[in-house]
Amino acid sequence: MEITEILVSGTATLIVSAVIVLTQVIKTLSIPERFVPAIGFILGALLTFVIFGFNVSVIIPAILIGGASLGIYDLGKKTILGK
Repeated sequence: MEITEILVSGTATLIVSAVIVLTQVIKTLSIPERFVPAIGFILGALLTFVIFGFNVSVIIPAILIGGASLGIYDLGKKTILGK
């Protein structure tokens, strides 16, 4: 599968939605809030690999879908800077 086919598929939207819901569920657990974006990013990438298969052409879409689900900026702001 090509990168553009993965990114414009309805499955990518489903993954982003699922990660947002799972992230909200994780927030209710006793996990520190600063790690929630990192966990969501990893979940987005893992779900992409599970659905589309672990392949070299899936790496970039996995990163983009994981980042789209929570935002790369929010990830860096809460985990790296500790804010």
